[in-house]
Amino acid sequence: MTKLIMQHYTDPYSEPWPWPNFQPWELASKGNGAVQIEMRAGDRLQKLRYRWDAALTVNSAYRDMAYNLSKKVKSTRDSQHPKGTAFDIRTRGWSLDELYRFKELAYKIGFRGFGGYNTKKGKPKFIHIDDRGTPAKWGNRWAWPDAYTMKAQT
Repeated sequence: MTKLIMQHYTDPYSEPWPWPNFQPWELASKGNGAVQIEMRAGDRLQKLRYRWDAALTVNSAYRDMAYNLSKKVKSTRDSQHPKGTAFDIRTRGWSLDELYRFKELAYKIGFRGFGGYNTKKGKPKFIHIDDRGTPAKWGNRWAWPDAYTMKAQT
């Protein structure tokens, strides 16, 4: 797989930026500022944005491993974020219909990792989507595509 790599999001990028609805700073690690996104994952995110036809807020995309394992993030070594294949999309304030439409659209486009996270009050806060290639689900069921919940019921 091909990866877009920038040592820091402020560095000039020599080719045309491939994802017009997302800026380097949105996809950069909040730790060291680097950008490392798998091209297929970024292309899928852009395709999702086009089909969604509304702005998406990326809470987190690439994470350098030190930041990913920090006390602030508390993630795992197996996280898709350091691999440049994961995106956490803000869902706060979305209706149940919007949540449903988004996760099904993300699945249709090719994302296969889904995790749902709530606010302290139990409302959807963000959805994790990733391009790992194999089905994975965790967290709140509102984030799981129908293809995953139907398999779980059989």
